[in-house]
Amino acid sequence: MFEEENTDIESGNMLICESGSIRPVMWATSQDTILEYVWATLEDVNTDEEECTEQDWFIFHAGTHREEIWEWFDKHYSMGVAGLLGCGISIPVLPWA
Repeated sequence: MFEEENTDIESGNMLICESGSIRPVMWATSQDTILEYVWATLEDVNTDEEECTEQDWFIFHAGTHREEIWEWFDKHYSMGVAGLLGCGISIPVLPWA
């Protein structure tokens, strides 16, 4: 899991690797690209009946409510969470991924 103070998403350049490995998945060149990739992985996170995460994910601990996650993305993504919800994001993948 990333810790927010150790995750420099504002730099705009980041090599994103598979979870738990050093196998590269994509090279992100903007903060929005990084956040689009992270947002796309949210669909794999299990939530309970109260819409709280059941595991640690990105910078959020297990038990984080969906609205708290959405508020964070709304603050950090240039088009807000609304842009992420309906945009049909296509994640560019490195050729060897």
